[in-house]
Amino acid sequence: DGVPTSVDEYAVTRPWFQHVPLTYGDIVDTTNLGVHSYRYNLTGLLGTLYSHCDHAGMNHTANMELQANSEDYEDDDQHVVMDVTDVDSLTFLAWRYDVLVQARAQGLDDADADDEMDKMVVMVYEHCLPGTHSEYPEDFKAMWKIQGGEPSKAMLDGVLSGATPIRIQGWAGLNQRYFGCSGEVEALVVS
Repeated sequence: DGVPTSVDEYAVTRPWFQHVPLTYGDIVDTTNLGVHSYRYNLTGLLGTLYSHCDHAGMNHTANMELQANSEDYEDDDQHVVMDVTDVDSLTFLAWRYDVLVQARAQGLDDADADDEMDKMVVMVYEHCLPGTHSEYPEDFKAMWKIQGGEPSKAMLDGVLSGATPIRIQGWAGLNQRYFGCSGEVEALVVS
């Protein structure tokens, strides 16, 4: 009937939730939930971020030192973190690195570089892959109470009109090297 019901209200549901904390603050540590404890298996880009980025929380080295110095540390509770190994993710990381190097050489900060990368990706999606960026249909916007337009469509329009050009020098060459397509208008693939 759509009315929320407390899990403690009925005897049939109570046993399933008896060891689950009732507040968010109590549930944050997923390794300390009794029979409902769980651990994370971080892989790919997220695993690499977790294990190699000092600003992404406890880094891998500090975590290993903590484990080594902990008398009550149980290997069963260890989170598994694996670096990126798939070709697509490695290609993306190499592209991102080279774009960031170019952006810094031009005096752009990392936030600006991220904005430029977004524009470069929008161009690849629009001109190298099937499909197109389009505005949300009006009935969709009404149903979800969306006030503005579709962000990637607005970004694409800005690049194509020249209002917000891509500021990374040689951006099309970087896209070509890593994605096999420059993303320029002329790169449009007709299927």
